[in-house]
Amino acid sequence: MALKKVGNVKIVQGGVFRRHYEFRVPGRGSSYWWRRVSEEDYEIMKRGQSLGVAMWVLGAEGRTCWWYQGDFYVESDGYSSEEVQLFLWDREQKKQRKVERLRKEVLSEHAIDQARRERIPENVRILVWKRDGGRCVQCGSQENLEFDHIIPLARGGGSTARNIQLLCEACNRRKSDNI
Repeated sequence: MALKKVGNVKIVQGGVFRRHYEFRVPGRGSSYWWRRVSEEDYEIMKRGQSLGVAMWVLGAEGRTCWWYQGDFYVESDGYSSEEVQLFLWDREQKKQRKVERLRKEVLSEHAIDQARRERIPENVRILVWKRDGGRCVQCGSQENLEFDHIIPLARGGGSTARNIQLLCEACNRRKSDNI
């Protein structure tokens, strides 16, 4: 079993003359594992948390519970504290890379959608039509003409007369989004 985050872990303070803490970790079914630690040991464990060290809490039923950066994790593979830290660090790095990739993807899609919605201004269309003589600049056809961005919007091209040309439908499809 890989490291599995567990909720419902309770840290209960007890003791009248000599303070102690109990870690109560949900076990299988409705049972709990628990471990009592002295106030001094609890302070050491808290200090380990502030230093980013995975702290062993308890082991039972062939599984081990770890306390790391405020969360509790259970595993049954016999990991060391360092291994727990490395696995959880790696998990966080993968999560961050995925978030960044998704953020870039969404921003890219948004930019493309914005560019698709933007119409070529009418004065630019008239200028390009006159400049290109109402014909495809590649084959000279006068049928099924389309305004084409020489540098595609998706690659940073604009909707200016210098970046627009007339192409027939067939030539425009052949060009696709190539420059």
